Amino acid sequence: MAPAAYGQGFRATIADAWLEEASGAANHGNDQDLLVKNKPGESFRAIFQYDLSGLATNANVTEAEVWFWVNGPDDSGDPVNIYRINDSWSENTATWNNTANDFDAATIVGSFVPDSTGWQKIDIINLTQSWVCQPVNDYGLMLIATSSDTESKFASRESSNAGKRSRLKLKTSGTNTCITGVDHFVISHDAFGIHCLAETITVRAEDAAANPVTTYDQQVTLDTQSGNGTWTLVTGSGTFADATADDGIATYDWAAGESEAVFSLSYAQGASIVDIDVYQTSDTLVRDDDTEGNIVFSASGFTLTAVPLSNPPPGLIVPFNATQVAGTDFGIYLAAYGQTANDPLCGIIESYTGPRDLKFWFGFMDPVAGTVAASIDAAAIPTAEASATNQAVTFTNGQAAVTGKYKDAGSIQVFVKDDNLAHPDLPNGIRGATAAFVVKPANFTLTNIEDGAGNPNPAAADASGAVFVAAGDPFSVTVTARDAEGDITPNFGQENTPETVRLSSGLIDPAAGNDPGLSPALGFGPFTAGTATGTTFTWPEVGIVRLQPSVGDGNYLSGGDVTGLASGNVGRFIPHHFATAFNAPLFQTQCGSGGFTYIGESFGFSTAPLITFTALASGGSVTQNYTGSFFKVTNLSLQNRNYTATSGNLDLSGLPATSADPVIADTAGGIGTLLFSSGTGISFLRTTAEAPFDADIDLSIDIIDSDGVTTLVTPVTVTGIPFDNGPNMRFGRARLSDVIGSELINLNVPMHSEFFVDAATGFVNHTDDSCTANVSLSLGNFRGNLLPTETCVLDSGSPGASGAGCAVAGPAGQRYREPPLGGDFNLFLLAPGAGYDGSVDVTADVPFWLEFDWDAALPGLEDPTGTATFGIYDGDNKRIYTRELY
Repeated sequence: MAPAAYGQGFRATIADAWLEEASGAANHGNDQDLLVKNKPGESFRAIFQYDLSGLATNANVTEAEVWFWVNGPDDSGDPVNIYRINDSWSENTATWNNTANDFDAATIVGSFVPDSTGWQKIDIINLTQSWVCQPVNDYGLMLIATSSDTESKFASRESSNAGKRSRLKLKTSGTNTCITGVDHFVISHDAFGIHCLAETITVRAEDAAANPVTTYDQQVTLDTQSGNGTWTLVTGSGTFADATADDGIATYDWAAGESEAVFSLSYAQGASIVDIDVYQTSDTLVRDDDTEGNIVFSASGFTLTAVPLSNPPPGLIVPFNATQVAGTDFGIYLAAYGQTANDPLCGIIESYTGPRDLKFWFGFMDPVAGTVAASIDAAAIPTAEASATNQAVTFTNGQAAVTGKYKDAGSIQVFVKDDNLAHPDLPNGIRGATAAFVVKPANFTLTNIEDGAGNPNPAAADASGAVFVAAGDPFSVTVTARDAEGDITPNFGQENTPETVRLSSGLIDPAAGNDPGLSPALGFGPFTAGTATGTTFTWPEVGIVRLQPSVGDGNYLSGGDVTGLASGNVGRFIPHHFATAFNAPLFQTQCGSGGFTYIGESFGFSTAPLITFTALASGGSVTQNYTGSFFKVTNLSLQNRNYTATSGNLDLSGLPATSADPVIADTAGGIGTLLFSSGTGISFLRTTAEAPFDADIDLSIDIIDSDGVTTLVTPVTVTGIPFDNGPNMRFGRARLSDVIGSELINLNVPMHSEFFVDAATGFVNHTDDSCTANVSLSLGNFRGNLLPTETCVLDSGSPGASGAGCAVAGPAGQRYREPPLGGDFNLFLLAPGAGYDGSVDVTADVPFWLEFDWDAALPGLEDPTGTATFGIYDGDNKRIYTRELY
């Protein structure tokens, strides 16, 4: 499989190189750029091979698109053609000398114009299916330029930027019957022959799906079925034999790697109407499909060619068969050719000169019907010979030129005759025809780009523009095939095997972002009157694109590609939804050693919650372009940040304002984070005493961006955030008890933290509390003989931890302790000494979560206060009798 950086559905390049004609033995398998140029003696060719491992041999290929990144554009406007390599090669040994000619020259797999930096995406579904089914080996592709001299450069698999390496976008579904053999042959000729002129006959081997077959290697028989005619091989590397001259029969051992062979037929005598037959010698059921029609031979006729004939003419005259563009003039050169009663020498009949009245008509070859007439010299011509009318054409020494035009698409054939000559050998007049030739549309235009509800594309200019659709959601586009004059070509899409239009995307903004391509690329419905609409196009990314139409298979009726006008901006595309992931947040237990937090005591995070959100297309792929100016999550767009608890009521007044919390980070690649803060803390509201409970707190938020993109389930909730040392919440208070004792010894004043157990038990000493801090003591309301200067808190010094410590540190075992040990603060007051009896009030300024309503008569909570009394005794026990028993 391809590296993860390529994305789902892509296959990696497993080998690539470029070939240099001028250094025929040089290997360029490790270069970062692959060069392509066409200049005699100095040409470059690039070769690629892709990883098809793991595919079943009957996998049905539903999409196959090869991607090339153009690093160095060629501004000539000429296409680069793609051919199938037909022999094995190695990246580290491939050279011009051993690899440059190892390709199937008979079939152009696809073509493209590398005139700008960026991706070129070409459909190769038929070839890929053949690779998968293995009628042909996957030796890869070869790029050959058609421009003269200028070069283009493509990123190789060694490129330092992995995102620019060539790849094969491949999708399969179900199984394929994998037709691998030849089902039939297709014969083509121009329908008219001249006895003294060799007639060009082309034979192509095809499978049942009408795809050219290059693996065929059987012998075929060529037969005129009239007993006359001599065959000659023109192009083809197989073995040819015409054992007996002028018997109409020859054989050809088909060469593997070729789908087509060209022959010439010399037919000096015999029946004038010939139906050529081609069949496999060993199996006559494998034969031609008989769609070519008959050839009518005569002593003389017209040749129709794409260039004027030289005189004397060449030995082999190629009939007019050049691909044309709809709505564009093309020249057809006519020559009166053959023998006449007065001139038995075969050649151009130079006496055929001056103005001549000729009749032209044409035939629909593919599709077999249509509504638009072809024209000759701006005059429409009919499709029936009987309807043809005279048109004046001036010949000079047997040759003339006319201008043709066809404002539709398809394959047609033009016929001509001069039936004004009275000659016994030519009862139907001099006749001739072009070969069938392809006329392809000049352009495709795109209109009615709309979302699923019929709203028009807003054509956003940048990331601030209006929204079109969510990534991966369907939108519709209408395409129209047009000629060079802007008129519709209604026959496009009506071919015997209907052609269609491929739609590809080009990223506009962000310019350096990810463009995963449009899907389905072949998403247009059937064509009617040259127009089709697709309603299921999707683009699974964020940003703005332009759409580029081209011929569905890259080769209209084998006549090459047509690249239509790109649309204007399409978009803005936004994410379909967000997916989320959480870290493992923790609250901080405020008394970690005791495993509890007081109700009313603020607590925060020891590990702050971090929510990672990923922008996704509807199909679940990451929209990597959701970053920078396309990243739209803000504190203003986020909604409903909240903390909730299953028990108790939370006080959230210490949280930061939502304008600043959470902190949002754009981490690029379609991913962002939300980092939450507890501010000055969260606490449980402290009202009436309640039993301890375990805190169970959820954090929730609606992740919404300014375009309204959100998660599939809202709100996003981080449930049950745990505490790092226990979630127990306890209602506490600090207690100071009254105490009396001798003025001669230090007085222990009971001071403890307590917590509420339940209504039956009430408060108990909080032996788990070894954490309470920020307590300060004060002494006041001195009474009797006790003076403020005579007592103080035994501490480490003045003021000490208590804030009321004596100037001299107290004994180690009697020093004030904060935090307490087991809830006991170990409070001692210094003995005032003899004569200083009296009392003093001791007050502890404690955190509010340890305050209590000690004075029910007054509203609110109070700090604890206790009275310490020196020099007062209980007095003697009044006992009459005491006895101890042992």
